[in-house]
Amino acid sequence: GDWSSDVCSSDLLLSVTVSVILFVVSSSIFNMVPSFLSVAGEDLKLDYSIYKGAAASKQELIKGYSDLKDIDEVDKVYKRYDLLLGYSYIEASKLNDKYKVYSKKNSGNEPIEMNTLFDIYDTSRLENACIENYLIEGNCDIGKMQDQNEVLIVQKNRVKGKENEKYYSGNTTDFKIGDKIQVKLNKDLKDTVELKVAGIITARPFNTQNQYDDVARNKIKSFKPETKIVISDKLIEKWIKTSRQERNHDRYLNLIGYDTMLKKNIDKSLASKKIIDLSTQMVDTKLIEQEDSIEKMKKAFGEVSLVTYVFVGIASLIGVLNLFNTCRANIIIRKREIAMLKAIGVTGKQIKQIINLEGAIFGIKGGLYGVAVSMIFVYSLYYFLRSIEYFKWNMPIHLPLIAMFVAVIGGYLSTIVPLIKVNKSNIINEIKVEG
Repeated sequence: GDWSSDVCSSDLLLSVTVSVILFVVSSSIFNMVPSFLSVAGEDLKLDYSIYKGAAASKQELIKGYSDLKDIDEVDKVYKRYDLLLGYSYIEASKLNDKYKVYSKKNSGNEPIEMNTLFDIYDTSRLENACIENYLIEGNCDIGKMQDQNEVLIVQKNRVKGKENEKYYSGNTTDFKIGDKIQVKLNKDLKDTVELKVAGIITARPFNTQNQYDDVARNKIKSFKPETKIVISDKLIEKWIKTSRQERNHDRYLNLIGYDTMLKKNIDKSLASKKIIDLSTQMVDTKLIEQEDSIEKMKKAFGEVSLVTYVFVGIASLIGVLNLFNTCRANIIIRKREIAMLKAIGVTGKQIKQIINLEGAIFGIKGGLYGVAVSMIFVYSLYYFLRSIEYFKWNMPIHLPLIAMFVAVIGGYLSTIVPLIKVNKSNIINEIKVEG
């Protein structure tokens, strides 16, 4: 028969393909997890957070902000505002088609009302929201955003529909840069405010919700926001004045604490002491050292990483052994054919070259099949995870290259040991035995 078909059969091709799939898929998942978990990545850079309690006064919080900025070791202080729950009124053409089907929103020519979460950022937070990691479209000009009523739209949303209905994850609107949005910061208000889309971001860079206020958390959960808008505190201040809502100032712009980032290469123990002393001087405040939370997260991720490394190692070892055993079996089963070739004058060196070449060829074919199947599976998983929470990830090019290289070398090397054993056998005996 055809020597190319017999020496390394389809079993070897399947073995190489499975080995490559195991390696690429497990390695890609390990590489993807950090990107998925770091969606709210800016929170991980914070050092301390201070939350106000019910008895904390506004004046004391304002003074605390100034005192924090005066600490030499402090690099940045972000104001943390309570999330604002309001409403957007948008044209039907701006509602995402998939969400339109899910939500069953159909108002004809009338604007569609959508529950909207307004995440209020000070200037420093806005600068972080405009970095490449989050900004998909648009150009953030902080001054222009504050003067011309410009805001940032969060692209991905996770909405819970009616009872016993599954979550919707994805775009709820199809806004473009420059589009206008009519909103109400309070449903009882008579007039809407016109906002303009300055940029579209993947996700909220900071989780500004008060994690220790159960009432606020339950309120947001029951409100079920359909869209999220990042808006400047300066813009809210301007709206309060123009709408004559000064008496309700704290309802719309409620300062609930601060987030602090320390400078690099400083005495952290000294900085910690200053911040703790400042916090204890303020009535009814809660100081959170973010490093503790980050360390717990890193520890958990480290444990996951260890398990993944072990799995990748075991998968690779199983693949190599499987490849070796399959090729060994194929060569030994065909000892008679090898003996007959020797009998007609084919040298051991020529036989070795043929078999080694076949091993390499099947390594290439198996590698290509394995990489193709792996990429389909991995990117399907990526798009599934991205439907839950938007994040950017690209398969590292070195993973399929390593898999291809190992497959070719493995296919070549797996023929060497069986060939040594076969070449030592007696030609006449092999032909007789097999016959």
